[in-house]
Amino acid sequence: MAEPNGEDAGTWSGVWTIGSAAEEIPGVLNYVPPEGFELLLPGGAFRGMYERKGFGESKFTPGDEVGMIGLADSHFPAIWGVVEGHKVTLLDFELSRQRNYGFKYQTASYKGHLLAWGAHIRNKEELCICEASFSADYFHLLVEDGLRIEVSRGNCAEEKRYFTVEGEWDPKSTVLGEVQLNDSEASFNAVIDAPRLEQSRKEYFATATNSVALRHSFAPKTSIQRVLEISRDLSRILTLARGKNTDVYSVSCVLEGEGKTRQWVELIQSRNTVADVQSSGRLSAEFAFRLGVDEFLAAWSKWLKFSAEGSRLIGLLIELKTGQSFLESKILLSGVLAEAFHTQVFGSCLSETESKFETLFPQGQAYELRQDGTERPTFKLRLLDLYMRLPKELRDHLLPEGLRQWLRYQTTMRNSVAHAAQIKDDEWQVAYDAHTLTVAVVEAHVWLKSEVSLSRLLKNSNEKVRSAAARMSRLKLSK
Repeated sequence: MAEPNGEDAGTWSGVWTIGSAAEEIPGVLNYVPPEGFELLLPGGAFRGMYERKGFGESKFTPGDEVGMIGLADSHFPAIWGVVEGHKVTLLDFELSRQRNYGFKYQTASYKGHLLAWGAHIRNKEELCICEASFSADYFHLLVEDGLRIEVSRGNCAEEKRYFTVEGEWDPKSTVLGEVQLNDSEASFNAVIDAPRLEQSRKEYFATATNSVALRHSFAPKTSIQRVLEISRDLSRILTLARGKNTDVYSVSCVLEGEGKTRQWVELIQSRNTVADVQSSGRLSAEFAFRLGVDEFLAAWSKWLKFSAEGSRLIGLLIELKTGQSFLESKILLSGVLAEAFHTQVFGSCLSETESKFETLFPQGQAYELRQDGTERPTFKLRLLDLYMRLPKELRDHLLPEGLRQWLRYQTTMRNSVAHAAQIKDDEWQVAYDAHTLTVAVVEAHVWLKSEVSLSRLLKNSNEKVRSAAARMSRLKLSK
């Protein structure tokens, strides 16, 4: 029997219950990626369709109290199962459909997207996890210390091609780097398998593997909900660095049960198939930068802290960078992102920014008056302040020329969409370029907040941003 892995469709038969004292019902668990899991109970249901809801006043005889009946709760925090001797927990499943035949015979279907393979867990909030290990798509290509296998090729005197494989093979599994976080200790675990020579009827060939995983140790114990939050944050930081949606494909947990006994539990979530991931393209060369293990762990600790405070900002940034929404939505939301990011992270503007604004827009309005008599920075001034707060080298790298044009068009395009719900036919390109530069400026701040070094950021030669900056600099504006 193959265990579920979140990528391949499968079917597993077993017995299922919603508690140690509840009835066990035979059923079949089906999985179709990326739609999710469905538990089919052909001969029963965990609850009746209706249940008592206490007592209330009768509608027919006011003043009399009668028993009330309503639909039963359709949410199940945990469904326990045993599949060929393996304990399984289905977490946060919902009743999909239920049918009654007479008074006894029932069929029911329950759907969800998360299961724990290897243990029975009460719910996602139970404090039972003492360690978790995360593996993600292309993770080994972001972390430089994971690139410890090198393959080179050349030609010998007889002009025959040969390949040389070099690397560090021992120990097979080793811990790289450590960083102390608020609720856990994070480290890398690298697994390396030396080349294995094989042969076929036609040729010799060798295979070697090199993988890395992020490991968190928790003291005191944490919940599956917290583990899922870390998994989401890892997916986000890799997605932002890669420019394409990047999934965490494996979450392995160590669960501490009664009597301090420990057992491994796999958290399986519905996700895209291998073919879907591979078809997305964008491999190692298209990461914004690479990081050493210690660099990544330092950035990871800052990322987790910022994510706890600005999760919605990061989510919006990633959606704007990787999503496929209409240009009107992008230009409007990139303005929302810039203003919200500046308001939440910085609040006020630098005096240097105010002076620069007066130089760029002598007749412009830097502040607007509120109804309570106080002043607040205009959208254009906040944009400029985001730009001015970047290191000069990074400012010149992102937008060496065309600053005035970017500020003008991001503002006018946002206002055009907000007030007229449209972009003029001859302004689509400039609107797209303004949006691209705004997202790039906010992204640079996110990486700086995560303490990614300036030298790493300057190595990022994003062709879209460079092209947008070049076109923006050629636009002519009146004073």
